[in-house]
Amino acid sequence: MDLKIPATLNNFIQLGAAIPEYTYERLSNAHVFQSPSGFLGIYNRIVTDDANVVKGLQERYANSMYSVVSMTDKALPLEALGFYPGTLVWEMHLDLEHDFKGIAYNEKIATQIVKDEAGLDQWTQVVAKAYGMPEEAALRELRSYWKSASERFLFVMAMHEGKAVSACGAFLMGDTAAIYMAATLEEHRKQGLGSAVVHTLLSTLKERGIRKATLQVKEEGLHEAYKRYGCKDTLQYYQHMHPPGK
Repeated sequence: MDLKIPATLNNFIQLGAAIPEYTYERLSNAHVFQSPSGFLGIYNRIVTDDANVVKGLQERYANSMYSVVSMTDKALPLEALGFYPGTLVWEMHLDLEHDFKGIAYNEKIATQIVKDEAGLDQWTQVVAKAYGMPEEAALRELRSYWKSASERFLFVMAMHEGKAVSACGAFLMGDTAAIYMAATLEEHRKQGLGSAVVHTLLSTLKERGIRKATLQVKEEGLHEAYKRYGCKDTLQYYQHMHPPGK
């Protein structure tokens, strides 16, 4: 079975090479990704078009937040297995060398690149709260990644009164970066913080010689916004999220 894998998820295979505890398994009808502590849904994923495959793999993720990605033309019927309804995802790519011209944002907004574990903790707290992740587990897992391969990651955050309130990150692989975990705390949204963080992230990637970025977008408004930034559609698929312990 020739099961196509999204480019952003393909980067997780490279992540496995950088972080020994991370696992990737290629089955005949599925790609299976699992993170060390088993909590962060972004790193726990099954790529398959077969709902029966998901049922057979559920035990591996019994206490985890994880997701299923399907290349089908409609969401898989997974609600009976404890999943939230599937949502349409656009995978996009950006030619940083030729198509990225910068993003209009409020230059008074202070952004920071994470350079140490203290900054990583602030960044992680934003992401964990915005995505509803268990904070201690998220901190433990991302600290593990940072210690194993900090040079492969770029984390950016926006500050308000000395505290991180918006965040975005990227995993670097050669001249390509996969962008993940863009988040702004609810009480600070619609103030341009996300735009400032993404601008800093993409500009820094370009300065470091990264030529291409890939990302996933779930909201139509964000999809249109990223088009304005120069991003182009690669493909569409459905993502089905499963909360931990359900």
